[in-house]
Amino acid sequence: MRILMAADTYRPRVNGVVTSIDTFSYEYRKLGHEVIIVAPSYPSSQKDVKSELDKENEKFVIRLPSRYVWFDPEDRWARTHTGEARKIIQEKILSQKFDIIHSHVPGPLGNAAISWAKKMGCPVVNTYHTLFEQYVHYIKIIPRKIGTWLARIISRDFCNKHDLIICPSTQMKEALISYGVRKDLPIEVNPTGIKIEKFANCNGDDFRKKYNIPKDTILLLFMGRIGFEKNIPFLFKMLKRVLKEKPNTKLIVAGKGPAEASVQQAAR
Repeated sequence: MRILMAADTYRPRVNGVVTSIDTFSYEYRKLGHEVIIVAPSYPSSQKDVKSELDKENEKFVIRLPSRYVWFDPEDRWARTHTGEARKIIQEKILSQKFDIIHSHVPGPLGNAAISWAKKMGCPVVNTYHTLFEQYVHYIKIIPRKIGTWLARIISRDFCNKHDLIICPSTQMKEALISYGVRKDLPIEVNPTGIKIEKFANCNGDDFRKKYNIPKDTILLLFMGRIGFEKNIPFLFKMLKRVLKEKPNTKLIVAGKGPAEASVQQAAR
């Protein structure tokens, strides 16, 4: 199959949505499918050093002109209606044949994906990655109750325009049902996996030696995006309680994100 991923957030951005897109794209290609990703462009100041996987993926990425997102400076929104963008969309998307279009965020590209699918006559599916009602506090000019209501309405209406919804957890599925998505909308629970081959040669003893951690130390691990919404300092508070009963315990925080400095300060 030829699959078009409409990614309102993508590398160099680091988050769970990007990880999911990369993971599924990698596995689809291993199965012989062609995967093209359309995503916003990012200014050079936001570009990180690319990994080998990033470099490999970039040749399958269509970049569109983008603009700053005032309430989320890490992200960019594709400007799909500019002359430059329309030309790229016509030449690299609408003139091509795709068997399915997969959206990921109810942003400009997520909504454009619905329109493209209608023009091409192909199905459009969405992975509902994020419970947006839990993030409304980032938009400080909107009262929390109104923001929560809007997040639910936007999510419901966006999902209803798709042929199928994929949720990474049962909790996500139950949330969408509570929002009032149409009853005939198929919703499948399919968590994002991990590339287990990356860990095939890992050795716990080597890790402990490298960081001088005794064998009898109990290790707790947080691995993921280090964002403010993850509330990682809460784990430090809970660790204090754990240490009272299990003093030989350590918590490891592994990942990248905008809250790194804040989390490091909280850990001291």
